[in-house]
Amino acid sequence: MTYHIYPQDPGSPSARSDTDLWNHINRWIWGKSGAESSPQGNWGPSESSAIVPTLEKYGQEHQDFHFKLQSLGDVAQSAKEHRDSIESKLGSHSHNGIGGFLGGLGSGLGSTAIIAVIVVGGYFYLSSKRGKKIIKKVRGKK
Repeated sequence: MTYHIYPQDPGSPSARSDTDLWNHINRWIWGKSGAESSPQGNWGPSESSAIVPTLEKYGQEHQDFHFKLQSLGDVAQSAKEHRDSIESKLGSHSHNGIGGFLGGLGSGLGSTAIIAVIVVGGYFYLSSKRGKKIIKKVRGKK
């Protein structure tokens, strides 16, 4: 059994094999150009599809995606907090139904009774002479 002696004899098959291996690693894993490789390779520009440059590229894109997703989450959380604060204000603020809007008229009356009074009053108004004039005007009759 024989062992290889390092440094290897230049030009020996073992030295050429090691050079090929290191050049392959430098080109396809690290993405170096031929001039950047040690030992120097005979290929041109660096490989953008090599493993390390690809991982760095997609790693940055992944971080950008997480930043955007976090930003959207912050906006959604802020909108939810704003909505919750409005809901709590509306929940604690009351006009006692429609009666509250009518200046206390509805105290003791239910909303249905107040609506019924408004509908009946509107009917009588529209059936009066003045109301009939308004209806004729709306219909286009003189």
